[in-house]
Parts: sequence; C-alpha cells; structure tokens
Amino acid sequence: MIGDDEYSISKGYSWLEQNYSHVQWQRSVWNRYNLSRHNFNQWIIQHGRLLTLKRLGTFGITQQSLCFLCGDNNETHQHLFHECIYVERCYQDLYQWLDVPSQFKGVTHPEKMLRKRGCSDFVRLVLISLIVALHYNIWNARNVCRLEGYVMQPVIQVKCIQRESKLRLMTISKGKLKRVDKQWCKQRVLM
Repeated sequence: MIGDDEYSISKGYSWLEQNYSHVQWQRSVWNRYNLSRHNFNQWIIQHGRLLTLKRLGTFGITQQSLCFLCGDNNETHQHLFHECIYVERCYQDLYQWLDVPSQFKGVTHPEKMLRKRGCSDFVRLVLISLIVALHYNIWNARNVCRLEGYVMQPVIQVKCIQRESKLRLMTISKGKLKRVDKQWCKQRVLM
C-alpha cells in the first residue's frame, strides 16, 4: 500500500490484515460452554502469563520455587500443566468420569488433542470446556494451597467441574442438540 498512487478499500484491508497468524487455542478460550472466569484463566495460560513461582522469582518477588501442589519440582507453566503428579491425577479423574482414554496428559491445547477423536462439534466443545475448567481449578487449588496451606483432593476438583458443567450445559443447550449429542450428554456429563 505504501508507494501506490491509488488507494482502494481492499488494499487498505489487505494492509491491515498483514501476516497475522491464526492461533491454535482460539476455540479453547472462546468457547460458549466455558464460564467467563475459565475463559480469562485459559487466555492467561495460553500467553504464559500466570504468576507461577518461577515467574515471580524473575521479578524478584519470591525466592521460593517448589510447586505448592506436589513439592517436587520448580513451579513453571510446563510443570504445573504437564508434569505435576497432582495435575496428572486430576486429568485421570476427569477422563475416568468422561470415559475418555487417559493417554492425554498435560493438555495446554485441548483442541489439538480432540481434533482426531471423530466426535461431533458439540462433544468436542464440551470436552474442551471441561479441560479448560480443569485448568482453572488446578490454578485455584494451587492458590488455595499457597494461601491456606492445604491441597484439595483431585476428586473434589472433578466434582466441582461436574457441578459447574451440568449447570452450564443445562442452561445453554436446552432443546438445541442433536439426538446423538443429547444421548452422549446424558450418559457422560449429566448423569
């Protein structure tokens, strides 16, 4: 556009839309089945901006670096959502409830994981929203442990997710689902 003599609206839009890449995590953050607080938390996770102990240490705010949930490794994004024993147990409990193979551990980009599952868009979005809710609850459990000194059991985390997701699905998807999706929802989520 710069250097051209004539201006056109299409050239203007082309110039404005230059080389912006499509982000992989868009559907996990902006999913209508997510709660707003889950959206915000997932957005912060995707940008790597959670205030983990490693990040706080780089700002000179804290000297402590061990994970509050397991006490084994330094608390980083990688550890907190991929390597922590506590988080692995949370994923196992969530996948057991949903009857999903538990080979998926530490999912930061749930939409990539679910792309190849061969399920409907509704099921995919619900599963993504449940994983995003788990991310929120993991961060919440970490903060409870940091501030109050106790670790919530992974089973309690999954029960919180069950309760929240049932309420959310019942309000959003009344009468708008295909028969197959309703059946899946009754069997797995609303049971």
